[in-house]
Amino acid sequence: MRPTVQALRGLLPALALILSACASGGGGGTASGAAPLAAKPAEAPAANPAPAQGQAAGGLSGPPVRIGFIAPLSGPVAPYGAALKYAPALVVKETNATGGINGSPLELVTIDSPNNPNQTVTGLRRLANEDRVVALLGPYYTGEMQAAVPMLKELKLPLLPLTPAATHPGVVELNEWAFLADSSEERTVSIALDAFQKVYPNVRRIVVVGDSQTAVTAVTLRDVWPKVLPERGYEIVDTITFQFSTSDFSPIATRIRASGAEGIALSALSPAAPSLLQELERQGTRLPVVTSAHLHTVPPLPKILGKTADGMIQTFFYSPALADQPRVREWLTKYEAEIRAENPSADIGDIGFACEIQTYDDASILVQAMRNAGINGSTPVAEARERTRQALMNLKNFPGVLQPKEITAEGRVTWDFYPLIAQDGAWRPIPQ
Repeated sequence: MRPTVQALRGLLPALALILSACASGGGGGTASGAAPLAAKPAEAPAANPAPAQGQAAGGLSGPPVRIGFIAPLSGPVAPYGAALKYAPALVVKETNATGGINGSPLELVTIDSPNNPNQTVTGLRRLANEDRVVALLGPYYTGEMQAAVPMLKELKLPLLPLTPAATHPGVVELNEWAFLADSSEERTVSIALDAFQKVYPNVRRIVVVGDSQTAVTAVTLRDVWPKVLPERGYEIVDTITFQFSTSDFSPIATRIRASGAEGIALSALSPAAPSLLQELERQGTRLPVVTSAHLHTVPPLPKILGKTADGMIQTFFYSPALADQPRVREWLTKYEAEIRAENPSADIGDIGFACEIQTYDDASILVQAMRNAGINGSTPVAEARERTRQALMNLKNFPGVLQPKEITAEGRVTWDFYPLIAQDGAWRPIPQ
């Protein structure tokens, strides 16, 4: 039995969307707080500098080196924070087991920010001024990045990303303290569209559909699809927009059906996009769909929608085909062990689709930069931040989990991209 729209809405706490990491954060959730590994409700964003699991290790001494971690750990977007919170904790454990930061213990200070820019700002100031962190991982969403990145120059605090948030040109004014992902909306859409052409070579007439209210999807609708589709020989037969809060998709589905389109280019978040797909199926309209990279749901969308999602193509930052590689399999086993250590009865789903690997890599890159910079817990924090920033700029050929990583001359962290297709309840590699 396929889930209904009503059933889908009942799954909203598990559907809060990633890349948006890319979504512009508005009000966000209501709970706030901080904890070493999980959210604690509080009346204001708070940070708890107590060591995360694995932060105490023999042979380390003196004051700790602290890094901040801002992630969604409460509210409807909590599944994303819950999925990737083990990544920096695992890096801390491994770092302290191998000498710490030049002999000093490494500590992780976590701030909960559930897609709430105001909460991000409060938490960031606390991390910088009270907890005296040397560097920051996160935040998760574009709206939060738009609030955080301008502050970095004032605070003189280096930041590495959890996701490709705020990477489209013009979304945020960059500075030398922000090391964002080497990505863009045009790049991820182009990768997906090239795969779409291989799978559906006879499709030429496309209807562009999406959420014009949310900042990042609005950018994709306005600037990206109108550029990349004609460049590849597609005719845009109509552009249909809706609001993030839209709940009745029957008139939109009717208009899509009447457009004469042979395929759909979609840019929207959950639950709007899944609800639209279900309404199209209810009306008997089955068209191939290529989507911008905004439907990284937890659990994965094909698992939720079943056959309704079959044939959809999207760019991801991980591919399940990589799980057979020894290095990736070893990492997945370690990550599962971290989850089991906290919750032995945990229902471990599909690891890799919430940027867990990228978060682990970026935390590891940060550790390498701090070690290269020669800092420790006794280094004055302002000096430690500047030396870490300079070391990040010089980082090359870092052995990432999926492939080598580096920081480009423009201060961008190289990223991983894999077009996948929805088939039989899962995201799968594109057939060659």
